[in-house]
Amino acid sequence: MTNAPVRLKVIDSGAALGAAEAFSKGQVDLAVVRSDFGDLSHAQAVIVVTHAIVMIVVPPGSSIDSVEKLKGHTVGVVGVVGGEANSKVVDVPTKEYDLTRKVVFKNIAPADARRQFNPSQSALIVVIPLTQKYLSQVRAWFTPGPKAAPVLIPIEAAGITHRRASYGSSSVSQ
Repeated sequence: MTNAPVRLKVIDSGAALGAAEAFSKGQVDLAVVRSDFGDLSHAQAVIVVTHAIVMIVVPPGSSIDSVEKLKGHTVGVVGVVGGEANSKVVDVPTKEYDLTRKVVFKNIAPADARRQFNPSQSALIVVIPLTQKYLSQVRAWFTPGPKAAPVLIPIEAAGITHRRASYGSSSVSQ
């Protein structure tokens, strides 16, 4: 039938992770999710809303200048408390850089990131859309000043992009 109207019934699954689970179980035909959520092996993209980036951020003056130097430190993972949303984001570099049992990951709600980013949190892992709005929010977690800008730790993407097709490489200007 041509020109048939499309009718959608919106089902509130609470969050993107719930939407991914409902899609994986066949409970829904369409879901709005990140490409690294749940079992999306039978999914096709209808529309890409945004591209998210993963950043590892350290405070100004930190001695940490590589992923390998995170060993022995606590890293805050900014996202939904409970950590399920970013568990794969943490899992991939943990395996790629052999961080298992060498780094403590602590889930932090976005609203608490500024307050909890202190000497006990050596670094933050942040997953955000690549827009000025969200980059500005990350910068706001740090005390303003010419030498107070956060420092981004490069994640060498070669091994990671081969492990997970949903991940790619991008550059973010500091």
